Amino acid sequence: MAKPLSPAARELLAARARRIALIRKRIVVAAVAAFVLAWCVIAYAGPMGASTATTTAAAGSTSSPSPGDDGTSANGIWDSGSSASTVQPSVTTSQS
Repeated sequence: MAKPLSPAARELLAARARRIALIRKRIVVAAVAAFVLAWCVIAYAGPMGASTATTTAAAGSTSSPSPGDDGTSANGIWDSGSSASTVQPSVTTSQS
């Protein structure tokens, strides 16, 4: 059979339990505060990643190119001496 605890031992165990509960509550509060802070930064600064200019340029080029727009002549051969208004194809990249 277990020996009954003295009142002093019970008081020490109760104080230890209160300290542990307080530490657990502080950890939960700190985690919630960090989560809220992160969401506030995202809401203020906007999401990180590809800029809207890159996304808009890729989405905006839906028309089919006419011969000579990409630096090639009508027969598909590279034309290095063509006009200076050559349109470069849009390149988008993504991280995995």
